[in-house]
Amino acid sequence: MFYFEAVKKLLAVKTNVHEFNWSFGSAMPQINEEEFDLHLIRLEVIVEDFELPEDLGERESFHYFYHIPESNGMIYVRDLVFNKKLMWKIVNANTSHPSLVINPAYHKYVKFRFINLHSVYELLTDLAAFLLLKEGYAPLYGAAFELNGRTTLTFAPPNTGKTLTSMKACTDFEAGYISEDLSITDGEHIYAVPWTCSYRPSTFRSSSSASKWKEKCFEIFPILELLKNKRPSLIHIWNQSNRIVHRSKCSQIFVLEKSPNISMEARDSKEIYRKVLQLNGYRFHYMKSPLLAAFTYFNPSFTLEEAYRNEMNIIKSLVENADRSFVLQGPDASDYMNSIQGVNDNEKSTRIS
Repeated sequence: MFYFEAVKKLLAVKTNVHEFNWSFGSAMPQINEEEFDLHLIRLEVIVEDFELPEDLGERESFHYFYHIPESNGMIYVRDLVFNKKLMWKIVNANTSHPSLVINPAYHKYVKFRFINLHSVYELLTDLAAFLLLKEGYAPLYGAAFELNGRTTLTFAPPNTGKTLTSMKACTDFEAGYISEDLSITDGEHIYAVPWTCSYRPSTFRSSSSASKWKEKCFEIFPILELLKNKRPSLIHIWNQSNRIVHRSKCSQIFVLEKSPNISMEARDSKEIYRKVLQLNGYRFHYMKSPLLAAFTYFNPSFTLEEAYRNEMNIIKSLVENADRSFVLQGPDASDYMNSIQGVNDNEKSTRIS
C-alpha cells in the first residue's frame, strides 16, 4: 500500500496504485501510515475486483447506481463486453475518510469524462472538493506564491498565464512556492497544493524551431495534448522543496486576462468575487458529479447546495480579507510577473517616502 500527501495536514491518499496522480497532485511525496492518519481528509483508492451483493437487483437504484446503506455507500455497475463489467463502489461516502474501490476494467478503460462515465481521478477530485467544502475549506482554481512577506494569489482562465506567473516568481524573483494550478483556502489563508504539474516544458518559450512547431500543432490539434509524455514535477525546476510555503495569509489577488492592450486596474471585492467564483465553477464539477448526484438521491440529508453555499461564503471571505485586488490584462503572459512586482515595488517606495 502507498500513502501520498497532496496537501500538508489537509489531504492525503492511500492506494495500491504505485504511480498515482490526479488533479491535486501528479508528483506527490510518499508518506507513512502514521503521517497519513494525521490528515483531515484521508481518501482510500483501491483497484481490485470485488463481488457484487447477491440481492443487488432488489436494491434501491438510480440509473447504474445501487444504494448500499449498510456501508454508507453505493455501487456503480455497467456492462462492457464479453460479460465484463465496469464497476466501482464507495463506502463511508459522507465521512472524511471514504474508500473507493474500482475494478480493473473501469480503471483501465475509463480515462476521461464521458456522460456519466468519469475517470477514477475525476471522481476522486469531485469527492475531495466536496469534502473540503464540508470541512470549511474551498479548492481554488488559482496559483500562489509568497514574496517579501506578501502572498499573491492569481486566477485566470486556462492557458492565460497563472502557472507561468507563479513559476517566474519562484525562478526569477526567488519567491516561496505555494501552487501553480490549484490552491486551497479557509477564507483567509492559502494552503499549498505544490505537487500539481499543469505546465508544458515549453512554458518558458523555447526558441527552437522544433519547440515552436510542436506548440503550433498543439494549438491546431488540441487532442494531441493527450498524447504528450509524462511531465516532470514542478518542484524539479527550482529543486528546493524547503521553499514551499504550506500556509500563508492571502495579501493580494490578481485576475489575469488576455488582451491586446496592457492594463491593470484595482477592482472592488464584488467584481473580483464574481470572476473568481465563475473561474472556480469552470474547473471544479462537484455539482454535476455522478457520484455525488447519485449519493444525494439516496441520502436526502446529503446536499450539494450546502457545499456550494460554503464555496461562495469562503471565496467571498477570501476576497474581502485580501488587502487589494486587481485585474491585470496583457498580450504576453511572461510579462504578468513584472507588472505584479511593479505594484509591490511602488508600495515599498511609498512606504519609504
